Amino acid sequence: MTFDARTANTLPAGEFLIFDAYPGLRFEVRKKTKSWIYRYKSPITGGMKQTKLGNWPALSWNAAIVAWEELRAQRQKNRDPSAEKRVERTEKKKQEKQKQEEQQVATYTVGMLVQDYLTGHIDRNRKGKNAKNMRGLLKSIPEQFAKLPAATITRKQAFDLIAGRASTPVH
Repeated sequence: MTFDARTANTLPAGEFLIFDAYPGLRFEVRKKTKSWIYRYKSPITGGMKQTKLGNWPALSWNAAIVAWEELRAQRQKNRDPSAEKRVERTEKKKQEKQKQEEQQVATYTVGMLVQDYLTGHIDRNRKGKNAKNMRGLLKSIPEQFAKLPAATITRKQAFDLIAGRASTPVH
């Protein structure tokens, strides 16, 4: 059987087309998507596996055949395309997570700096009302200033903020 776009458009959800000339290649219709699938027997476990090649019409008939040929060649070399895809996906997630963690470390904000100063210095070295007053003074910095990366703040900006707070009465 060859691929026919008219047949593909009229195929109900849950149905699929198989192609005798391309063993394992399927066209599956789901509720919202129509996809090219490659089904094969895993050379590692011996069980049936499948991997999605792409959605139709974004992935055309000819492109699906090319993708099928590549995966079939992998399978014939005793490699499991689905397992390799899973490993790649897991590795990519690990790299993205690591990148996010690095960005969080890189974006040390003024608010974080103030909090570290309060807990690391003020709470240890000042007592009672004095510590409470300093905490109140530093906690009242504007939110847009607190969200800025600490590394981007200039000396002038810091002194202007402190000078602006000096005249603020503390209760």
